[in-house]
Amino acid sequence: MSEHLTPAEAAAYLKRSPETLRYWRHCSKGPTFFRMESRVFYDRAELDHWLDRLRKQAQ
Repeated sequence: MSEHLTPAEAAAYLKRSPETLRYWRHCSKGPTFFRMESRVFYDRAELDHWLDRLRKQAQ
């Protein structure tokens, strides 16, 4: 089962600020997120997948 992280938890996991994640959401870039009612969440597996894609692009 996937773990759902709040923006603050996801930011800490990615070593970024919550404001950076908010900016990425606003610009439609960064890791995939989803909303439950008015709250934003990130799936930890998706964060890992997003990081893997960035690593592969950097090679």
